[in-house]
Amino acid sequence: MEKTVGRVCPQCGRVLEESFVVCPYCGKSLTITSKEEKPRSKGGLGSGIASVICVVVGFFAFGIILSIVAMITGATALTRKGATGKVLGAIGLIGGVLEFIVTLLAFIGLNLGL
Repeated sequence: MEKTVGRVCPQCGRVLEESFVVCPYCGKSLTITSKEEKPRSKGGLGSGIASVICVVVGFFAFGIILSIVAMITGATALTRKGATGKVLGAIGLIGGVLEFIVTLLAFIGLNLGL
């Protein structure tokens, strides 16, 4: 007769029957709570907000540096889940590119004496 493997206790590692709710060896609960099951993700919202802030501040100071940071954080927000983070990331990415171009043209214009 072949013994079938049930579930394994995440705490002590012993093989248990599938019907067990609590490990009889260590007492660990075998039910999955919502926190263990799926951690909440803000979906790139933080990266999106950071990207937009970099664009806004970059237009007034530190143009090239903050435009690059805005492009990086905007692209990062686009790769994550969450519609709001993606929208903010797109705004930050586009704003960062525009800011980079404007700052670069202003720098070239100043050096050419225009």
